Amino acid sequence: MATDSSVYESQRINESILQLMGQKAIPLPLGSNVPLRNSVEPASSPASNFIVEMAHKMPVDQKLKVVVLGPCTNIASAILEDPSIIPKLKVHYLGFWHNVETNKYDKKEFNSGNDPKAVEILLNTEGLDLTIMTATTSQHLVFTKAEVDANLKNRGGVSDYLINRWETYERWWTKEDPEKKSWIMWDVAIIEALAHPELSKTETFLTPPENTQRLINIYTEIDVENIKIDFWQSLKKI
Repeated sequence: MATDSSVYESQRINESILQLMGQKAIPLPLGSNVPLRNSVEPASSPASNFIVEMAHKMPVDQKLKVVVLGPCTNIASAILEDPSIIPKLKVHYLGFWHNVETNKYDKKEFNSGNDPKAVEILLNTEGLDLTIMTATTSQHLVFTKAEVDANLKNRGGVSDYLINRWETYERWWTKEDPEKKSWIMWDVAIIEALAHPELSKTETFLTPPENTQRLINIYTEIDVENIKIDFWQSLKKI
């Protein structure tokens, strides 16, 4: 599970990265640090308010793309705060384990487990455009420390910040990889899939049987090698 202050920790990291990249003008509203208590009360935050505000600003023929890299508290809260935004949203969520052949879902995954009630809202909300990058698919995108060092080390700025994060962060799976030789890049997988649809494959599935039965999209394949090539090339342009 996430720590009691994970939102504040993430906020500090994001602020540091934006500052190092010279992107201070990008909005960074703080999200909720607590999960939903139930299916009707939002855990309102500056982030959920921002989603509602931006959704209403979208042109009639366009949707607001919301990418969720952690618990989906903020987007679920935005939906509860103002259900009128549902048709104006296109949500991309990083979560779940999923068996493509049997369409079986395992919700005991880090992001999903940190706010299960919010997950249920995403799955149960009819009319919500939802695409999921599962842990099953994204787990294949693994960066080694050697390739990260080759592309980032001793380059200053955000590059050395990321290197330091790798080397100093005590991961809960450190016992499995005590020398920190590799790291699954779950978040990079979904962002690259969005930026380059040709490097991934999506299929349509029914939601789990315990949820409102509707169709959602799930990433079932990613082109790991070409995603890596694009990521490193893109980073060099920053």
